[in-house]
Amino acid sequence: MAVQIGELTITREDGSFIVLDVVESASFQNTVILPRHPVDPGAGPGTLRTVNDSAVKEPLDFTVQVRVSALAPVGAIADPRREEAAADFLESIVGEYVTVQLPRRRPITDCQLAAWPTELTRSLSTPFSLTFSRTGFAGRTTTLLPRIVSRAKPDLPPDEDIGEQPTRVVPAEKAAPVQKSMLKRAGKYIGENLPSGS
Repeated sequence: MAVQIGELTITREDGSFIVLDVVESASFQNTVILPRHPVDPGAGPGTLRTVNDSAVKEPLDFTVQVRVSALAPVGAIADPRREEAAADFLESIVGEYVTVQLPRRRPITDCQLAAWPTELTRSLSTPFSLTFSRTGFAGRTTTLLPRIVSRAKPDLPPDEDIGEQPTRVVPAEKAAPVQKSMLKRAGKYIGENLPSGS
């Protein structure tokens, strides 16, 4: 015969709740995903090296073995509707966040019911194996982006296509001196604007 360790209370966000009076056991799965190739933080003497920036803590998973008895309180007439009510409540909280209160533990908030298998037995109680997963919400980060300001003057006219522009053919012997003059002016400008020591 299993030993009763207390009651289990499941509370919905609207305040409605159910108390399952026979808790036989509860197991908790705490896991962390560790990196295979962490970067050595290079802590100095007297300090601890940690990999908090690489280790990822998984959401808490826990399973509670309970029995819902048709006899409650002791000496009352057997009422199978208690078992049906428990099954209906578990069905109704699927997809909701609930708070789970177990014996000798603080309330566990933000839980979701992941599985609740049961079986039929000859006794006047129905066993349930309730598996919960506590949701690990990601932190919210706000990023401020710079405002994009147009540098164009508001009174400028819109771009217009004025069509093909006339061009003039310059003979090669006349173009060469012009090119040399332009290169000379460009070199003089660059030389005057180079920072000192370049």
